[in-house]
Amino acid sequence: MMKKIKIVYIDDNIDISLSKFLAEKYSRDGFEIESAEVNFDTTQSYPSLLCNDDVRTANIVIVDSKLFEDQTVSGNKFTGEEFKILLKKFYPYIEVFVITQNDLDPNLGVNISKWRKSKTCNDGLMFYQENITAILDNAIDNIIITRNLADKIKENIEIDAVTVEKIINSLEGNDSFDELKKSDIDELIKTFEELRKGDK
Repeated sequence: MMKKIKIVYIDDNIDISLSKFLAEKYSRDGFEIESAEVNFDTTQSYPSLLCNDDVRTANIVIVDSKLFEDQTVSGNKFTGEEFKILLKKFYPYIEVFVITQNDLDPNLGVNISKWRKSKTCNDGLMFYQENITAILDNAIDNIIITRNLADKIKENIEIDAVTVEKIINSLEGNDSFDELKKSDIDELIKTFEELRKGDK
């Protein structure tokens, strides 16, 4: 039985080349790669995205850096980099990458450049093949290591069964949203807002 990896791409302006690459071109021996795209509605807010079934059940997420900077987005607005922190808070086992049309900033976790037609590369599929295959391969390596460690945890009688079950479910994309309350999200967003004001 092949192991499954789910990759979810989130953007308010979907890059068709990236979606096609993930759906049709990217592969990894021994794994079934499932891809999904979330065309973010800018009238929605963070909680709606954190509640999205595709996002919750992802193993790898690619999110656009400018996703939440649109002025029509309701409520508090953040960058994709900040959303990455929120997502990791509630779903720590998801590998998250930020994609941008601007210059990469590794210090802020911006890992992937968006394809733009140019003289050097007028083929979006080829661009993504050359630029993100290694990133995705490395992410899957990390997922494999985590899954292997989780298997070892099952054998550790010092760790209670409920905790083990939560970890395994999360790794398999079966995490329940019950523990993620709106008040938790609101509190975290409030903290971000306060930090932002302090930086100005």
